[in-house]
Amino acid sequence: MEIVSRITRQMVIKAEEEIPTLERKYFFSKKSTETDVYVKLTDNWIELTVRYITEARTRRKTRNRISLEILERIEGAKEIKIASQTFDIVGFPELQLRKGGAGNPNAGNPYIGYQDPSDD
Repeated sequence: MEIVSRITRQMVIKAEEEIPTLERKYFFSKKSTETDVYVKLTDNWIELTVRYITEARTRRKTRNRISLEILERIEGAKEIKIASQTFDIVGFPELQLRKGGAGNPNAGNPYIGYQDPSDD
């Protein structure tokens, strides 16, 4: 959160100056300017989502700057290892075209059907 807070500090100050006006006009609380991190456990990794204040026109640059600094920190931390589950595709099933006929359960079906080679 330190990285995000530092990068977005000026925008938070600007937002806090405008909050009294927004509070009078809309339901808006001061907490809305605070940086938050949300953690979600998935089957393969830990997903972190960061909520922060930024200007609409600079959000892509801000997100990129935050991401790059976080990656630099992770790379510098020897105790953190990043990995991801991968899959190797080693083959595909054999596909054959069948023309519909009286003994074919797919008779009249114009689509490609799967034929298990062990069925021959």
